[in-house]
Amino acid sequence: MVSAQPLKRELYTMQNLFDLFDPVQGKDPDFNKSFEEIVHENGYIFETHEVVTEDGYILNMFRIKKEQNVPQGRPAVFLQHGITDSADCWIMNYADKAPAFRLLNEGYDVWLGNQRGTKYSMGHTTLSTKSKEYWEFSFTEMGRFDAPAQVDYIRASTGVDKVSFIGHSQGTAQMFYAIPSREDFWKERLNLFVALAPITRLDHTKSTIFKQMAKHYKVLTSMTNLAHIYDFFGPLSQEATKIACGLIPAFCQFAEGFLITQ
Repeated sequence: MVSAQPLKRELYTMQNLFDLFDPVQGKDPDFNKSFEEIVHENGYIFETHEVVTEDGYILNMFRIKKEQNVPQGRPAVFLQHGITDSADCWIMNYADKAPAFRLLNEGYDVWLGNQRGTKYSMGHTTLSTKSKEYWEFSFTEMGRFDAPAQVDYIRASTGVDKVSFIGHSQGTAQMFYAIPSREDFWKERLNLFVALAPITRLDHTKSTIFKQMAKHYKVLTSMTNLAHIYDFFGPLSQEATKIACGLIPAFCQFAEGFLITQ
């Protein structure tokens, strides 16, 4: 049985590792590689697992393994990314630094979530991503529908009673909604909840842009609806950003810093 100490040790350094993640480094040799390619190049096995939520969203979870058959009883850990991100963030570094790989090497059964509306989880049983209805969700729905569906899927697939949940930014916000609203449900399913860069509201953000967006969200919503723009930094925007940042990395580093800290 794997002790809790390695997980605690990894968590102490994991937040610092995010400082090393830079999604706009055009010169990074992994910049144009897929999630699966990076996993395989580091000598691990990759699986995609499809989860359908109660409200019809089709989510793809990734599982990475060191061997094809994971021993029974291995503790399961679920990593949930932040806003405008994906499971990519957990492997976006050298194998000895990337959180997903480090936890895997410590003996954990590692599962990675992809929020609804992200590039890996764009499906729905009835709605088109071009429709306004598809995009009418927030971290509230993620906490109400996505997190329970994903955690229960992991429990059913692995046979473990409880899962460790590690969230980053928006990945924590959904759980700050989910846990208080269904305490008994989560007590039976979680043995640990770790919040990296936790967030519940924008009151204390340093980003002028995000402050103004929060203040004028009704006006912004009306404008984007008129233009039939319903997603926030969707796949097309992400692809355009990827191309631009590949050409001018320095500009994207500046823009990223301005969005987050100014």
